[in-house]
Amino acid sequence: MEGRSCAQDVIFNIAHYLAGEYGRSLVEGEPKLIIEKQTKWSPPPVGKYKLNVDAAFIPETDVGGIGAVVRNDKGEVMAAMALPLANATSSKHAEIMALLFGMKFA
Repeated sequence: MEGRSCAQDVIFNIAHYLAGEYGRSLVEGEPKLIIEKQTKWSPPPVGKYKLNVDAAFIPETDVGGIGAVVRNDKGEVMAAMALPLANATSSKHAEIMALLFGMKFA
């Protein structure tokens, strides 16, 4: 699409992937507990900033939370935010909302 940057293309592709995963979970059912492999944070290129987002979801209550942090190339926190997420429908939904709010925050 014309007028989009490389970063916007990456964000679009991630959002598209998560939306596909979210849609499949409605059909296939979603496990109650999702364990993700822990990864080590890597800094952005010198002079750039990096946005990381995450979400939590409690299936029994349909409540969760989202958070975002922006760091510089030295790992220093430049900005951060956290919000409660009421009426989430799944962990994938919470992750999508974290990405959406994180991008708006950034």
